[in-house]
This record gives sequence, C-alpha cells and structure tokens, in this order.
Amino acid sequence: MSEALLKLDAVSKVYETETEGEKPLILDEVDIEVQTGQAVGILGPSGSGKTTLLNIMGTLDKPTSGTASFQGRDLTKLDEKQLSDLRNREIGFIFQLHHLLPQLSILENVLVPTLVHEGSRQPESEKRAKDLLDRVGLGHRLNYRPGQISGGERQRAAVVRALINQPALLLADEPTGALDQESAESLFDLLLELNREGGVTLVCVTHALPLAEKLSRVLELRNKKLVPAGQPR
Repeated sequence: MSEALLKLDAVSKVYETETEGEKPLILDEVDIEVQTGQAVGILGPSGSGKTTLLNIMGTLDKPTSGTASFQGRDLTKLDEKQLSDLRNREIGFIFQLHHLLPQLSILENVLVPTLVHEGSRQPESEKRAKDLLDRVGLGHRLNYRPGQISGGERQRAAVVRALINQPALLLADEPTGALDQESAESLFDLLLELNREGGVTLVCVTHALPLAEKLSRVLELRNKKLVPAGQPR
C-alpha cells in the first residue's frame, strides 16, 4: 500500500483548565491512516472528541503527544506560516455552520480563499468557482448573498469554497447538522460524488449513522479511542 495521505500515530490530547491540577484527557493514543481517495466517516456522541480529532487532522490544533503527518510531512515540525499555507492549499474545511460572509455574494465568498496566494490567477479561479457552483446547482445564485438563499444552498456554497484551491483532503465537521433530512441527504450525496468523481479524500465527522454508512470506511470514537464502527463493546 502507498504512503498514507494522513497519518496519526498514538495521538493524545489533554486540555489545560482553569481548575488547578485538572487536565481532562480528550483523545487517548488514537491511530489512523487515511489513504488518498478514501471516504472516512467518524462517529461519536457530542463531547466524545470528534471535533478535536478533526482539528488535529487539519492542523488547527496540536496533539499533546503522538505524531501527525500529512503527505509524509511531520506536522509537528512545521512553523505557523507553513501550517497556514498547508491549510490554505492542501486542506478544505466544511463546518456545521457555513461561515459565509453576509456582505459578499456567493461567488465572492467562494473566491475568498484564493486571495491568500500572492500572484494568484484570479480569472482562472473565477472560472473554476463558477464551474463548481454550477455543478452543485448554484450557477443561478452567483450574485445572491447568503441571506437570500436556503440553508442547504449555503452549505453547498461552503463546500465549493472548501474546494476552490483544489485541496488533497476535505474535512467535514457535522456538515449536515443544521439541515433538514432532505437537504442533509442531498449534501452528503454531493460529498460522495466529489469523492468518487473528483478523487478528493474525505474525512467526515457526524453523529448520523445512516449517512456515515454511505462512506467506504466508518470509525467510532469510543472511550477516547478510535475503533471500527460496530465493534463489540
């Protein structure tokens, strides 16, 4: 098997609190390898550490112990500028709330991540944005603002924004949590389509088992450990 795109080895996370001597353990020696092109679901109840795990995968947080690597690079050895550049170019994020800027049009929101790159080719980026928005059924909403479209459409726009820089890895944190069932299923099917047809590696945190079961691999955070979903307790 080729080298994993993303690898966590014995990753633990302890949070400092204001209470002296209290250091709650959130993750306990978590191991995972994600291969290029995989679609991985991570299940677990609220408070189980799913978001913390995803943040470590996306370099938004650092493990207390253990190692995290991406494309063979040890993330613990990168400085903040290198990590920021990695996040912008190689990793796309989708959150439960879309975080679109209300004063910008849908097209302008999608293009925001491209503005970070010095000398970025804006005409090319704009064409890619329009093509992606058309693909997700928003080609007729380019000049609308977030407040003028539905919740499901806002989440689709957020997916396109996450994809605009052609990341190798797409991380989704409860992306359907704020949607009704029909919109949730539609968005999840879109993520699967992007994974299958676009080759985007997907890691999706969710509490919705019926949606997670559509993915090729499903894991569960249980007692601060990551185990195959359905493994006997």
